[in-house]
Amino acid sequence: MASVLACVGGGASLSAEGMSPVQTESARMVGALTLPAGARAVDAAPVAALGMPATHADESDWVTTTRWWVLPLLPQAVISYLYDHPPKGLRASGETGSGPNEQGLGYVDAGTPPVAASLVTGQGLYVEVEDLSDGMSAVRADGYAQALPQRATVQRVPADIASIEVSFDHGTTVVSRKTVTGPAAAELARRLNALPLLGTSDQFSCPPIRLPNDEPSLVVVAGGVTFTFQLTGCRLGSLNAAGADGLGVVPGGLDDTLASDLGLQIDQLH
Repeated sequence: MASVLACVGGGASLSAEGMSPVQTESARMVGALTLPAGARAVDAAPVAALGMPATHADESDWVTTTRWWVLPLLPQAVISYLYDHPPKGLRASGETGSGPNEQGLGYVDAGTPPVAASLVTGQGLYVEVEDLSDGMSAVRADGYAQALPQRATVQRVPADIASIEVSFDHGTTVVSRKTVTGPAAAELARRLNALPLLGTSDQFSCPPIRLPNDEPSLVVVAGGVTFTFQLTGCRLGSLNAAGADGLGVVPGGLDDTLASDLGLQIDQLH
């Protein structure tokens, strides 16, 4: 998906028609912004400092929607207002500034589901305020969202798969293995195909993990697709298939189910 900078000014409304889910979500971020009375939308950056490319402009999986305004308040008064009037569904994540005349405030999602949760992640809003002198300020708002990777056909487990191999490994050593067949294999295939994917820039604060050569993991081999679930640290997973880039996945409890089937006590591994 190409990254675009959708510049919407002059109070124009954004229609969801013809927009991808990630474009719709980035537009929703900007549309949620509340500004003080007297704010007037403009079609382009009022000052050069607010006309720079968006942060993720060169990243193919991000979309940014940008708008600008001018208003009769000093920057600090605008920032104070933004703190006191967070957009619905968002929360302030911190104040920044790149110069004596510029201030900024970031917002991140406060739990409001994206338009299409299986397609979009990383959504948020960043607002910059620049002093125009004479008691006026210029405002730029960037609503951004990241498109989640989508699975290619080779990265999906066939619904009619006859058997799936599940093993508990310590590093490169297979400790135990189980073969899932019949209807149980079909159900496992469905759950594997439904696992949510990770965005390419998703970040996590994880507990310490064991040394790589002793890392306990669950490995699921389903036809030409291999899933590996970490059993320590963040307990995330990866999906690999021949002819396609690897993807990150969130186990969503499937790792606990598989471990139980193998008679493992996951909590003893932490």
